[in-house]
Amino acid sequence: MTFQDEPDFRKVLSREVSFDGRIWDVLTETFELNDGGEQLTREYIDHPGAVAVVVLDEAEQVLLLKQYRHPVRASLWEIPAGLLDIEGEDFQLAAARELAEEADLLASDWRVLLDVNNSAGSSSEAVRIYLARGISEVPEAERHVRTAEESEIQLRWVPLDEAVTAALTGRMHSFSAISGLLAAAAARSTGFEQLRPADSAWPEHPSQWPTEAQPAQPPFGQGATANP
Repeated sequence: MTFQDEPDFRKVLSREVSFDGRIWDVLTETFELNDGGEQLTREYIDHPGAVAVVVLDEAEQVLLLKQYRHPVRASLWEIPAGLLDIEGEDFQLAAARELAEEADLLASDWRVLLDVNNSAGSSSEAVRIYLARGISEVPEAERHVRTAEESEIQLRWVPLDEAVTAALTGRMHSFSAISGLLAAAAARSTGFEQLRPADSAWPEHPSQWPTEAQPAQPPFGQGATANP
């Protein structure tokens, strides 16, 4: 018997921006648990979403990058990833851009590994993780100049099995990296050709929700502010 997550748009009665951030906001929404029933109020991070890439070469090595992450006070081994912060940008093209910017690499073969919500109780963040193969280098004259934390990025090619072991023994903690590595190892056993095409629909990303699913605006004059 198959099973799957289902869209479930409850009636949103009001929406207020509790915190207006540079990259994401914190929203306070009141909604009905069921039609005419109990009203609940929840706060959550309104997130643009992200893409991440498991890069696999012909020797079945994956590319890991080490980057400082201030909120967790750690330098984490991760996979290339980035925000969907360019309005209207195609998801796969965003992933290719991040791969070029963070690792100076191009890929000719793209597949979807996973679509995940990394903290569904507190954030709208949706992350699509791709598998990229057919690797080549970005010409040196066209390479992105990395700044801030990205200026310290360290790159390392690691056998996929070794990376999986690092994840399972607690030596890695990046959500997208661990999810992607385990998925890549599982997909390898059944054949990467079974994975979804790179342009597969992603209806779970908030930008793809139907218009009627968007939260209602607060009544005029109550002091609440709609998220731009």
